[in-house]
Amino acid sequence: MSLFVFDRLIDAADFCNFESEKKRIEDSISQGHCLKLFAPRNFGKTSLIKNIIAKDWELKSPDTRIVIYIDFYSFTSIDEVSMEFTKAFNEGLSRKKNLLEKSADFFALFKKVRPVWKPPVDADGLGEFSIRTTQDQSVVEFSAVLENINALVTAEKFEFLIIFDEFQEIKNIPRLEAKLRESLQKMKPTVPVVVLGSKFHLLKKIFETPHAPFANWGMTVEMGYIPFEHYTQYANERLKKMSMYLEPTESIFLQESLNRIPEVMNKMCNFMSSLPIEGGINRGHIVGSIDSYIELSRSIYSSLYAEFSLNERKIICALASLHKTSSISGKEFLKVVDGMSKSGVANIVDKLMDKGTIDRSVNEAGSFEFSITDPLFRKFVEKYHIFR
Repeated sequence: MSLFVFDRLIDAADFCNFESEKKRIEDSISQGHCLKLFAPRNFGKTSLIKNIIAKDWELKSPDTRIVIYIDFYSFTSIDEVSMEFTKAFNEGLSRKKNLLEKSADFFALFKKVRPVWKPPVDADGLGEFSIRTTQDQSVVEFSAVLENINALVTAEKFEFLIIFDEFQEIKNIPRLEAKLRESLQKMKPTVPVVVLGSKFHLLKKIFETPHAPFANWGMTVEMGYIPFEHYTQYANERLKKMSMYLEPTESIFLQESLNRIPEVMNKMCNFMSSLPIEGGINRGHIVGSIDSYIELSRSIYSSLYAEFSLNERKIICALASLHKTSSISGKEFLKVVDGMSKSGVANIVDKLMDKGTIDRSVNEAGSFEFSITDPLFRKFVEKYHIFR
């Protein structure tokens, strides 16, 4: 059994830190506010919102509270978005036992759709609820789904919490931004909407571009780095089961080596917990463990590296050698990517940020920094390709 949880949603018992952020989010939801939650990938945004806060919110009134969760990550069209909205709405209502008691008056609340209720086949079942278009199609346009959520809230039949994950991806779907904003502004002010995002350069365009549909929308919460001592305590509570521990200085070295990304730190601590180490984990153990992990994953990282063009590799190798940089147009960076122009570098960096290979995040001093998103991939490049 893994001592550390990674590559899946994390429950409250295994979630480290972010108590102040959790409190701010819960307060915002209770007041029906619109909220933006920003953090780099693998910081635990989805676990915190979907698996902890939303679960607690729904359990406080399980018969009347419904969570609508939409992940925009893989969508390419409005039709796909509508399909996911319809599915989430149907599943949310199907889980509510009190639908069994609803009369024709309840179904009359729905607008521009045809509600369908299939009673349970056994005593313990919940039955199945769905909405269809007036033309009897199974996918309802997302704006109509939101309109019906609003109708149920207005009638005081249900409360809804709406969560949009990887929200920056709406930039890739024509017309979605404006249509979604138009639908959301019609919602009652008691319906909380939380959006999660990880690609700061796209989020900036969505929320800070003047006259953009979502310009200045919502309150903002950012998940910063976990304090070194908090993660050290969290790790040692789990490592002690294997008679291991991290001294504070070694824990700081581990965390900084992995860009202080919680998911990657958990992955590496779990890997070390399976090694024949007794007592304190020293710097040599950490470096050796990272090298061993990269070697075991070499074919995966090699395949990933092979997908990039020659100039993309130059950028990736430059960032691997520098680890982080505040400027991609400065002399230091351009010297490493010898032969490339400032504009050429900027275009490739934008492309790699869109892919999620490169991240531009805010450091503790409040300045932007560019880095390779996955620190283990960075170490792979540094080890095998940086001078090639």
